[in-house]
Amino acid sequence: MVTGRDQVMISSGPIDLKIARFISVWGERWPNMTVEIEGFGGPRGWSADRLSDLGEQAAIYLVRDQEMDVHWEEFGYSLDARSEAPLCLMYRRFDAGSIAVTALEDPYGHGLGRFEPYDVTLVADGLYLITVVAPDEDSEFSRSVIEAMVDALSGR
Repeated sequence: MVTGRDQVMISSGPIDLKIARFISVWGERWPNMTVEIEGFGGPRGWSADRLSDLGEQAAIYLVRDQEMDVHWEEFGYSLDARSEAPLCLMYRRFDAGSIAVTALEDPYGHGLGRFEPYDVTLVADGLYLITVVAPDEDSEFSRSVIEAMVDALSGR
């Protein structure tokens, strides 16, 4: 059963600090959260000393509590009775020097006239691809996850 929806973002580094910022903020929402970082043992609580487990790339799983973990095993990344779901964060270096994208919002700012989407080429060095797996794109929970990740990546 395939569940969840991937949201891909591109951000500059330092990626380990930005991902740690997201996990710490999310830990305030889920005080009993367990965090599993592939290759660094099983799930356990998050603390600042785990920053060294994050590097240039990682796959990270966040689970609110044991009840959510049981739900995850049966229903994947679908919302549970509390309208929340486990999260998966994956990131790695963006090795391509450029990528073609379509601007769906005016990158020059609002109010400069009528805007229609257009193609742009993003050229940069030192970027990372971040994939957030959440249950869907429409739920309040998923929107809050993406908003928190954008805030963490942008330094807000």
